[in-house]
Amino acid sequence: MKYREQTNINFIRVLQLFPHQVMLEHNVESDWYFDTPEQSLKANSKSLIIRDMQPSGSKLWIEKEPSADHCEATNITDSDTAKNMLKSMGYQVNLQASKIGSMYCVAQYHITLGYLDDIGHFAEFAINTDDESMLVSLI
Repeated sequence: MKYREQTNINFIRVLQLFPHQVMLEHNVESDWYFDTPEQSLKANSKSLIIRDMQPSGSKLWIEKEPSADHCEATNITDSDTAKNMLKSMGYQVNLQASKIGSMYCVAQYHITLGYLDDIGHFAEFAINTDDESMLVSLI
């Protein structure tokens, strides 16, 4: 579940009331979205993303499809080389976005608080489970 907020201050105040683990704080995610010149990925509601995260140092190759549960990612060691490889295969950058985010764990929940340019502050809640029946009880 995702929520848009004016500020994340209230979420942070409430979070402090619960035992939680800090996964990342103030991590900057820089994303490069690639597509063919004909925009064939976009036409099929797919995304191909190279993500560079600092200061965590993580670099990912991400593929998303229209299905809400289909997102695959793999670690890479050199995001610049990956971007150059895609460009040499005819892909082009059609969107570049940066987001500042912090991720926390509260029991089996992942809470991401962040800021995205041109959109603003957001909060995202996810449950970490393989038991789909838990999802129904939360809705």
